[in-house]
Amino acid sequence: MQLSAQASNDVYKTPEHESVDGNRIFFPPKIDGTFKATLVVELNNEDGTQVLMISIRGSAPKVIDWITNVNCDPVMDGNSFLVRQVYLLLYTMLILVVQPPLNDVGKGPVAIHNGFLRVATSMASQVEQILQQKATSLDDPSTVDLVFTGHSAGGAVAALLFAHMLTPGMEEICSSKTATTPGEVLTYASTLGFHNVHCITFGAPPIFTPSHLLEQYLPASSLFISVINQGDPIPRTDKLYLHALVDLYAQPVTGSTDQLWSAPPLTIFNAGTLVVLRIEDEEQPELDVHAYCIQAQDVQGLLAVRLAMHKKRHYVEMVDAFVKRL
Repeated sequence: MQLSAQASNDVYKTPEHESVDGNRIFFPPKIDGTFKATLVVELNNEDGTQVLMISIRGSAPKVIDWITNVNCDPVMDGNSFLVRQVYLLLYTMLILVVQPPLNDVGKGPVAIHNGFLRVATSMASQVEQILQQKATSLDDPSTVDLVFTGHSAGGAVAALLFAHMLTPGMEEICSSKTATTPGEVLTYASTLGFHNVHCITFGAPPIFTPSHLLEQYLPASSLFISVINQGDPIPRTDKLYLHALVDLYAQPVTGSTDQLWSAPPLTIFNAGTLVVLRIEDEEQPELDVHAYCIQAQDVQGLLAVRLAMHKKRHYVEMVDAFVKRL
């Protein structure tokens, strides 16, 4: 998690041209916003394992990035990106923590945030090429963990790419490799031979709407974690929530205890297992950071307006403080 937090911070330093710096490869963003700046870096974990990190940059101070962010009306053909046109059943890493009624199971498509889906779709083929080249250049990719990461909008795109790489249907690639485990479903990521594939995001906004139960096909050895700093509003910001906040700020303060604010229902959901980092003792914030797994309904009721908690640097500090406490 520390390596991911640092990589999701470092990618913001990506130069405006492709470059190689030691074990780091920088891919610049495209001017039309269809490719976010990406950092590919090989790292060594404390336990001696190798990690190949794919870090996607969040929003830059450019109009095109903010057009992508606010283009949040869900696109109803999300399955066509996730299942690669071969399987009709969703095989994805987008784990729901709220299960819909049983009579909704299996009904309807999965809709995805329009702007982030557009970016992930345009990035997918180049990211696949990058991974293929790295897997070929490694002495033994089976000893290397592949990790997708990103902060804010970069985390949303990283999660979609992670799901895309772990869905079946790559017949043109999988035809050269046969499954060795009974019941194994080949995916693009599995054909590359990496040891594990993970995704850890930080302050990522919600990205998809469920219309049926998403089966938890995530391999037992993989992690899919969405880290949220307590008070960060971005992981809650769908269109209804933004409108509700504007209305709240516009209302006069009367001082009446009867003046209550009701959070709107979730219209799009966060991806992965939600982990909130919380400072228990404000007098010793660097020493008392705790982590809590929460449910999607817990996110729905939040009034999160501490925008400072969304800063990428703050995520690095919170993760470091949590790890030191262990």
